[in-house]
Amino acid sequence: CHKIVNPLVLLTGAAKYKTLDYLPGVKIDLMMLKVLFEEMYGYKVYCTYDPNQPETESLTLKQFNLFLMEHCTNLIKADENDYDSLIFVWCGHGDTLITSDDNKYKPFKKVQELFAHDTDIFLNKPKIFIKN
Repeated sequence: CHKIVNPLVLLTGAAKYKTLDYLPGVKIDLMMLKVLFEEMYGYKVYCTYDPNQPETESLTLKQFNLFLMEHCTNLIKADENDYDSLIFVWCGHGDTLITSDDNKYKPFKKVQELFAHDTDIFLNKPKIFIKN
């Protein structure tokens, strides 16, 4: 049994799209998850949505990739990586992760591969991937 003490928590999602339906629940879900992980569990959380910045309701593929690469790069560059697990959440349209530039998406499997295979930081550590 592995007790999660210090996970890397990445909350991502898109509520606003060019042509797809607006998903106001995405903002609520992301903020509820942020409160859960930060206040209930005491984890540090990184989220693509900020309620104080309305433009973050949208998330383009470029922004999404930058967010992922920033956290992946920080993991690799860190001298001491003290994360004991990964929690990744996507809120928005699609089984594939559809970004705000509607016709652009990232397969969920690619995100899993990025953190499970492309880097060994989370090798033999719990990884939780959620599509909401």
